[in-house]
Amino acid sequence: TWLVGGKVEKGYPQQVALLQADTIGLHVVDQKFDRGFLTSESVTTLELKPDPCKDKGLRLVVREKIRNDLVSGLGAVRSDISLTFPPDVERELKKLLGDRKAATITGVYSLNGDVDYHLDSPAMDLPLDDGEEFRWKGMTLDLSRHGGEQKMALNSKGMEIRKSGEPFMLLADISVSSTTEPTVIGLDVGRNEAEIGRLEVASLKPSLPAVVVKGTKVSSVLSLKSGKAFITADYAVESFNVGEAADGGISASISLNSLDTEGLKKFTAAMKDIGQTCKPPAKDYVAAFQDLLSGTPELLVNRIELQFGDKELSMDGHMRGLDLGRINTDDMASLAQSGNFEGLDLRFRLSANQALADQLDAMRSASAGQGWLRQVPSGSALQRKGDNYVAELQYKDGEMLLNGIPLSRLTPAASPFDTPSPDSGDAAGGDEEDVLAEWRRPGSNF
Repeated sequence: TWLVGGKVEKGYPQQVALLQADTIGLHVVDQKFDRGFLTSESVTTLELKPDPCKDKGLRLVVREKIRNDLVSGLGAVRSDISLTFPPDVERELKKLLGDRKAATITGVYSLNGDVDYHLDSPAMDLPLDDGEEFRWKGMTLDLSRHGGEQKMALNSKGMEIRKSGEPFMLLADISVSSTTEPTVIGLDVGRNEAEIGRLEVASLKPSLPAVVVKGTKVSSVLSLKSGKAFITADYAVESFNVGEAADGGISASISLNSLDTEGLKKFTAAMKDIGQTCKPPAKDYVAAFQDLLSGTPELLVNRIELQFGDKELSMDGHMRGLDLGRINTDDMASLAQSGNFEGLDLRFRLSANQALADQLDAMRSASAGQGWLRQVPSGSALQRKGDNYVAELQYKDGEMLLNGIPLSRLTPAASPFDTPSPDSGDAAGGDEEDVLAEWRRPGSNF
């Protein structure tokens, strides 16, 4: 048992160091390990500073009692973990929880170096001020490190806040998970996922309608291939409802491909530094994203889709060949120089269905008494294709085009949703040059 305790003691500083490295705003103040014959005890003082602009953070003491006897047949030892907060926090917790425990935490240390932690927070009802009640429906959290692979899994049935006995806010069926592993170049690759089954916020007054959101899912994947990094993020909301409005839904998938790995490492380190800096200047963010987007990566909008009742809006496209690392952002006047965009391949398309177009048409033509969208000519800044209206932005031959029309041929005030001037003639019957001439005419409302 003495040897088992020594094995755990040897690997303990590494576990604490990894915890600090993985958590922004967490600092290890002190760490002690007392190895005994039958049991060992670790006492670690941590300071959590979520707000870097405050001098002091929240200090807590983590005590872990490790039983040095091997679990039969498993080659591992177990531990019990407790947290001690500052006296003022302890008093508030006592007032809120009474004799109940907010959570129990246990650990398992395998002799091959694997580590597992498990947290279990039981369901409980807690009275709040002003007659409110907080209903916690329980949660489990599992953390593991097996070899280089790290896993996290959080699952909760949710929580509910009630006012005067009536539901006010509800979060149900929450899950968060991640799986990552290190690589030889110093980047952790893997997958992260989060899901909320249902979110409800009741209406407290007529000006604040009730909100119901179902099936929110977020995921991201980071992988390496041929010395480059690839990131894909997906987001979806099965349905959402605000007040008496029709149900809606959201779906999106965006990728950053062929990222420079050194640039990604610099970006990751810079964002961690920014997170621990009080009021970081904007230039720090700009520099970080320059590192991320150096080396001509590809931005790929696989899809962005928004549906609200019978109205639909979608977007897709790509941007390739732009190396932000070579652009001098300190000289804002030079950003528009054509040399900065050499090799740029850009195309984004926005599409609205007829129901959305009709609503926009009604909104824009209410004062003029006439619709405009139905008169959109082919080849103008807004094209009608079948039942949809499409606007496509493209960079080609050193010039930005909107549905094939150079932006230089459009006045800054031009808006495809404005009503034609009374003396502009029938837009539907005119040709593209007549429409462009009207856009360029000084004082035109088109």
